[in-house]
Parts: sequence; C-alpha cells; structure tokens
Amino acid sequence: MPIVIKAAQNDAATTDAAIAQVSRNTEALTPIVESAAGKVREMSDGFAAEFKKIAGLTVDAYRQAGYYLGDPTAWV
Repeated sequence: MPIVIKAAQNDAATTDAAIAQVSRNTEALTPIVESAAGKVREMSDGFAAEFKKIAGLTVDAYRQAGYYLGDPTAWV
C-alpha cells in the first residue's frame, strides 16, 4: 500500500476519534450547561421581582408624600 494512502487512512482515523471525543464531551457537558442556564433564569426572575417591589415602594412613597411624578414621557 502506498504511503499516501496509509497517511490518509491514519488521518481519517484520527479525525474520527477526535469527533467522537467532542461528541462525548458535548453529551457530558450539556446537562451542566442546561442546569446553569436554569439557575441563571431563576436568579434573574428573582432579581426582577425584587427590583419591581423596591421600585413600587419608592413610587408609592413619593405618592404618599404628595409628590407628583408627572408624565414619564414628558422627559423624553
């Protein structure tokens, strides 16, 4: 068998092994990434809820003090 054909076969085998390793790594990491994404969503939702609560309390405090916040689009 010519040297060129052997080299091509070795390269193909090496490429196949590398693709298989990448596939295994992807399968192993996918649940970890999905879990992290879920945690980030939970934290983001919790932060948004707290921010809305604080912002609402601030607006209510201004209203109760008798301040008029005016038209929010007037500043644009």
